[in-house]
Amino acid sequence: GNFYETLINYEDGKIVPGLAESWSISEDNRTYTFHLYKNIRFSDGEELTAETVKKNFDTIAKNLGAYNGFFGLTSTLIQEVTAIDRFTVSVRLSSPYYGALTDFTLPLPLGIMSSKAFNDDGSLSEAVKTATLGTGPYMYNGIKSNDTYTFVKNPYYDRKSLEFDSFAIKIIPDNDAKLLALRSGEIDMIIGARN
Repeated sequence: GNFYETLINYEDGKIVPGLAESWSISEDNRTYTFHLYKNIRFSDGEELTAETVKKNFDTIAKNLGAYNGFFGLTSTLIQEVTAIDRFTVSVRLSSPYYGALTDFTLPLPLGIMSSKAFNDDGSLSEAVKTATLGTGPYMYNGIKSNDTYTFVKNPYYDRKSLEFDSFAIKIIPDNDAKLLALRSGEIDMIIGARN
């Protein structure tokens, strides 16, 4: 969520707007139509449009391969995505699914990336190896020192005030070293530690 935002969000037990300001569901519970906010830009400056959302959803199965469906069933049910106009996109599912709205809130795999994140054939471009191309409040722009990656404010993000200008993620493979770094104050939290 710091880098890639979704069309809708799940907050306090409710589905609320994300990149889409409103949405509707067809009577047969198979077509979800999203009306995007205007003037939202990705960290590379590209504008969020229905065509960009379409490109993201059209390429999910290809890019996840055998892992499609590991992060919610909805991505396996996408039958057709249509850019109705510049800021309206519809997603038609092959069958109704009670959990579709909840799945649309999952950044993996339904977080939206700039079209520059994709090659012409829909595969991920080399750009995603050195930059986060999302609409979220922070971005990675290739700043790495040893095993520490630094993330900075997305200059195009203006929807909420941010508490921090940047943050860093340090990769520490050894669990004992992780604990020592936490105790010494070198790091603020540990994520992904194994016993």
